[in-house]
Amino acid sequence: MPSLIKAACLQSIFRIFIMLGEHLFYKEITMASAHIEHKLSLLPDLPGSYQMKDINGKIIYVGKAKNLKNRVRSYFKSSHDGKVAAMVSQVADFDFIVTSTDKEAFLLEITLIQKYQPYYNIKLKKGTGYPYIKITHERDPKIEITGTIRKDGGYYFGPYPNVYAAQETMHFIQKVYPLRRCNGYQGRPWLGIITWVSVWVPASGLFRKRIHGPN
Repeated sequence: MPSLIKAACLQSIFRIFIMLGEHLFYKEITMASAHIEHKLSLLPDLPGSYQMKDINGKIIYVGKAKNLKNRVRSYFKSSHDGKVAAMVSQVADFDFIVTSTDKEAFLLEITLIQKYQPYYNIKLKKGTGYPYIKITHERDPKIEITGTIRKDGGYYFGPYPNVYAAQETMHFIQKVYPLRRCNGYQGRPWLGIITWVSVWVPASGLFRKRIHGPN
C-alpha cells in the first residue's frame, strides 16, 4: 500500500512538473511574441537592412528591404515552409538599420553578412561555392567574377553572398575604373591611366594596390 501511495505521489509530482513546464514554455513564447509585436510596430516604411537573432542574441540571418515594415512583418504575419520556416522558428528578436537608398541597404547587407556570417545566409545557401571578384595580374588587367581562388597572382575580393551582389559591386568598380572585361591581349598598351587603384569593397575593406603603371 505505501508503495502505491508513493507511486501516486510521484505521478502527481510529474504531472505538476509537466504542467509547469508547459505553462513556462507558453509564457516564454507569449513574451517573445509580445516583444516581436512591439518591434514590428517600430518598423518604418523606409529602405534598410534587418538582422534576425536567436534566443541567445546571435544574428542568424541578415536581409535587406525597400520597405522594412512590409518585408520584416511578412516573416511573422505570413505562412512559410522550408528554410524560411526553419529560420523564423528560431527568431527571438530582430534589429534593423535604416538607409537612405535601396543601394545603401544592399551594400549594408553585404557588409553585415561578411561580418557576422549568419547561419541562414551562409550554411543553407544553394550550392557550395561563393563568388569572388578577381582582378587579373596581367599587362592589361581584367576584372571578372569567379568561384575559385587560385595562386595566379590575381587579386581576389569576397566572398560575396550571391552572384548578384558580386555583379553589382563589379559594375560599380567598372564605372569608376574601366578595367578590361574581354579575353586576350589587346595588341597595344592598356589605355587606362590608373597608376594606383583605391577601392573600398564592402566584403573586403580597403584595397590599395598598384596594378598598372606607365610604360
